[in-house]
Amino acid sequence: GGGASTSSSSSSSSSSSSSSKRVVVYDSIDVNGKVAWANELTEGNRALFDACDGLFLNYWWSVEGLQRTVELSTSPPPAQRTVALSTAPSSTHADHNRMADVYVGIDVFGRGKGLMYTEGRGVADGVGFIAEAGLSVALFAPGWVMECGPARGLEPDAAAVEDAAFWASLGLARIKG
Repeated sequence: GGGASTSSSSSSSSSSSSSSKRVVVYDSIDVNGKVAWANELTEGNRALFDACDGLFLNYWWSVEGLQRTVELSTSPPPAQRTVALSTAPSSTHADHNRMADVYVGIDVFGRGKGLMYTEGRGVADGVGFIAEAGLSVALFAPGWVMECGPARGLEPDAAAVEDAAFWASLGLARIKG
């Protein structure tokens, strides 16, 4: 199966508002269990988003897709929609503004066609688009710095300096601020 259902006995423990545990769904699967990278929140994956704590978008997104994601993540879910996930009760998302629950993927290696950013420190451009949209960030493969970026082959102290410079260059405060 597609992994879209859980037992109802898990709902009381995972939906507690005081719990630090979260369920985040990757946008690569639709409610029927079909692999379908959406790169945005769509009607095809909205029911899964509504039933859990967040959606992790693939990194092939567009600015237009981010805009559509904002529209859907701030609108109330249709009342008739149901999914067999019982991790997030409707009261958890009563305000209908779930923009912060959408984690937009960025691949630090810059893999893919038509990306809105380049590899390495160029991902700061992607962070800027995401911050402007008001969504959250999910970083794929931040090991780029050590594997093939400016810290590659350096002694540990020098590599740590390069790693810190990379993280500072991303402008992540734009997301948190």
